[in-house]
Amino acid sequence: MNEDSVARFWDNFIQKSKRSGVRVSAIRWHVLHAEAYIKAHPRLRLSARSGKRPYSKDRQFKQVTYRNTQLK
Repeated sequence: MNEDSVARFWDNFIQKSKRSGVRVSAIRWHVLHAEAYIKAHPRLRLSARSGKRPYSKDRQFKQVTYRNTQLK
C-alpha cells in the first residue's frame, strides 16, 4: 500500500465513523483500535472481513442490556 492509499483509507475511516454517529472525541480511540486490529491480523484484508460492524447500535444495545442484567 502506498502512502496516498493509506491516507485515503484513514480519511474514509474517519468520515464513515462520523456518519455512523461516533463522537468526534472518540474517533482517535477508534483509529488506535483499528490500527491494533490491522497489526494483529496482517494477512487479513479489512474488506474480506465478514459480519456486522462491531460497534453497531444493535450490538451496543445488547451489551448495555447484558451489563444491566448482571448488576442486579
